[in-house]
Amino acid sequence: MNMKKDIFLQYLDAIVKLYKIAKADIVSNNKAKDIVEARQMLYYLCKNRQMTITQIQKFMTEEGYDPKHCPIIRGIKRIELKVDTDPDYQTITTRINNKVFI
Repeated sequence: MNMKKDIFLQYLDAIVKLYKIAKADIVSNNKAKDIVEARQMLYYLCKNRQMTITQIQKFMTEEGYDPKHCPIIRGIKRIELKVDTDPDYQTITTRINNKVFI
């Protein structure tokens, strides 16, 4: 397994636990607000670990969900804004990053 895929999977597991949602929901077309935010958080964290949009898309597709580039980019920007303006989101990203080992 490649290192970036391993990081992606660790982020996915951490987000599932933190948001208390099913992994299947994140890698589905579910548009519920909490699911969308969790998915966007996954995109944001992956991008901050130097993953390309193409890599994120590939890993999501391998998990069963095929997002387009635009929603990934939009999701990253939405979480960036929340992290920049809300200390709770800074805490969440720190907690998740602390759970990822590599």
